[in-house]
Amino acid sequence: MAQIGKASVRVFPRSYKKGDEVTVKTRVFHPQVNGRVKNQEGLYPEPFFINEIKVFYGDEMIMEVKASAGLSVNPFFNFTMKATRSAPLKMVWKDNQGKEYSEQDEIKV
Repeated sequence: MAQIGKASVRVFPRSYKKGDEVTVKTRVFHPQVNGRVKNQEGLYPEPFFINEIKVFYGDEMIMEVKASAGLSVNPFFNFTMKATRSAPLKMVWKDNQGKEYSEQDEIKV
């Protein structure tokens, strides 16, 4: 579990003009324990999962996702957006234990 919170955000293609469509691919390493499956000791473990994802383009939040324990282990997301200006694209993942993980990539128009 040493990789918990290791994240990546990549934008494609790497060069843009204003209005171009940008593909964003993201992943965060997280065990996503739902607490409903017994562990090797036969006990139900404490739930530990990503429950909130926010996307910021510069200082503006452009997307917010409320998630649940149903996400897969090491959840991977991709989405598209429009490049309107040069700014960092930042992803922030928060889990149900209050831990926050983030990563960003640059969009240069």
